[in-house]
Amino acid sequence: MVGSLLALGVPARLRGFHPDAQAARNPAPVTRGRRFLAMLCDVLGSIVAQVVVAIVVQVALLQLERRDLLTSGLANDVAWWVVLGTWLVLVLATGRTVGDVAVELRFVRVPDGAAAPRALRRPLRFVAGIGGFMLLDLAPPGWQWAAWLFAAVSLVAMLLTVNGRGLPGLVTGMRVADARER
Repeated sequence: MVGSLLALGVPARLRGFHPDAQAARNPAPVTRGRRFLAMLCDVLGSIVAQVVVAIVVQVALLQLERRDLLTSGLANDVAWWVVLGTWLVLVLATGRTVGDVAVELRFVRVPDGAAAPRALRRPLRFVAGIGGFMLLDLAPPGWQWAAWLFAAVSLVAMLLTVNGRGLPGLVTGMRVADARER
């Protein structure tokens, strides 16, 4: 994952990968493995992002000569809120998480299906997915098991629902589709 993030800084023409333009436009089947990979990207991405932000905050505190705040947990708190806010803004703006973008997935209305009201779909998508996990992870000491229970329920829901739509699909009444699907 770190290598993939670093590769984003390398111009496409220098990466040595030239996908067929037609193949890049054709949707691929949505499999449970692909959905699991999106979920894994969200969890690992949020953890890596939190570590990076926490390190940046700690370096800033050192530069500001505020060593007293280094052990206060401020860096971790700031990192958690920054990452939660970033994921929230991304989902509210696009309807997709970092994991969805990474594996080219999106949630779409089920034809003739009962979907949540349009204004609620993206907030519900966030809370029923990585946002719910992150919010539960904020629980007081001794209650973090709730976040992992949520993750387990999410995994089971992904395995048992059609096309792996999982909790976000169940809560919003939407289905998972390839992002290139029209």
